[in-house]
Amino acid sequence: MTIPSLIVLHSSDSPNGRADTVDDIRRWHTNPKIIGSGTQAQCPKCLASVDENAWRCNTCGQHFGRGWKKAGYHHVIEIDGAAMPLVELNDDEILEPWEIANGAYGYNRRSVHICMIGRDAFSYAQWLSLTDLSFQYQDQFPRAQIVGHRDLNPNKICPGFDVATWLAQGREVLEGHVL
Repeated sequence: MTIPSLIVLHSSDSPNGRADTVDDIRRWHTNPKIIGSGTQAQCPKCLASVDENAWRCNTCGQHFGRGWKKAGYHHVIEIDGAAMPLVELNDDEILEPWEIANGAYGYNRRSVHICMIGRDAFSYAQWLSLTDLSFQYQDQFPRAQIVGHRDLNPNKICPGFDVATWLAQGREVLEGHVL
């Protein structure tokens, strides 16, 4: 049990404007991953040979994912602005083991995660929802600092905008990042 020190913002890295859902994210994170690699890659369901970059088996229709036990975000903000829960949080300040999401390797035990659908441009409804949800998270986790995933890992671009700038500008919609 820990008290989160970070609220980590993410983007789904899906094409801007595509109406992916919380169920898509859950599937991408928790569906089984391909077994092996290169010419040895196989579907985990039917063991058919597959391209290692495939997202679906042509033989049995199995969708592939990362094979995680749990998804990576506590909330996903869909393109219409709906903030959909993914990994459940209770209403206290303490992060229980069952509340931990897989959003940022090495930081998950002390962080909560919000993801916006898209890569680096989001709908006005998503921006408004992010503002509301970030304030809700700060009320629940008052000691937590808001950061972007890329602030924790220089190899990441998500959430596709500079979180420090967004915070400094009063959590207003960032020009150049709107659908």
